[in-house]
Amino acid sequence: MKKLCALLLVFTVLLTVFVHAAEDTVFTVQEGGKTFVVDTAAGTITQGGNVYTYVREGDMVTFTYPDGETYWWKTHAHGGAGGWSEGFRQGAYPDGSTLFDVLQQAVPAKTNQISIDFGNVLAAILIAAFGLWSAISPQSVWYLNHGWRFKDAEPSDAALTITRMGGVLALLLAVGILFL
Repeated sequence: MKKLCALLLVFTVLLTVFVHAAEDTVFTVQEGGKTFVVDTAAGTITQGGNVYTYVREGDMVTFTYPDGETYWWKTHAHGGAGGWSEGFRQGAYPDGSTLFDVLQQAVPAKTNQISIDFGNVLAAILIAAFGLWSAISPQSVWYLNHGWRFKDAEPSDAALTITRMGGVLALLLAVGILFL
């Protein structure tokens, strides 16, 4: 049973790693009759031989054009505001709002903003710790839940198996909280 739980845990971790590693990072978007290629891993948007880099910092994105000029956009609760550097030449390249729209189309909505919810991370760590404890040492978990009430009590094999399975399920839940 211990080997089965360990194998299930290893399989879950490997599956999570490979699923997230296999996510697409290059997207093709049509905007205004032009084709744009967005590479989220490299932080670039390519169109017609021109490469525009972008950097996301929370709710703000900054685009850098091939000539070094920049355009920024900051998203607010009900819209946003943007601007460009002093030497920006309109018409020479796609404007910043077009690049922002292209980026919004390419990146799925749930990953548009990089944010970490530390409450979820803390909950996942606590659930994972309890799950790991339950999977590795179900007898001590059983004792803290039930055994202390009775003198010389021993858990049944079924109680240990159910406690261990609950621990594995808690580990799966923790992984789901962190990565989904």
